[in-house]
Amino acid sequence: MFEYTEQFLIALLDESYACRYGTFLYNSERERVNHNIARDTVSVWTEVLKPRVDFTNANYTPLDDTILPTTAARNSELWRTLHLRYLPRRTTK
Repeated sequence: MFEYTEQFLIALLDESYACRYGTFLYNSERERVNHNIARDTVSVWTEVLKPRVDFTNANYTPLDDTILPTTAARNSELWRTLHLRYLPRRTTK
């Protein structure tokens, strides 16, 4: 149901911690404007959306309806692709 893949979300998360782009500096757009961030840095969207094919969900079909998430704690699960991505994979012998 989403236009972009989970790799796109992970790339955005990684860049938010890397501080390489002005998009994630300071606490608000107002602060970024006051510090001329757009003049002095590159936006993450300029870089991340370049390889758009890499981040596009091939099965995406636009919907007119709103998608409402389930917020019950019992439905929470670990996002394995993100949180376990550096865990060594087990090999079977």
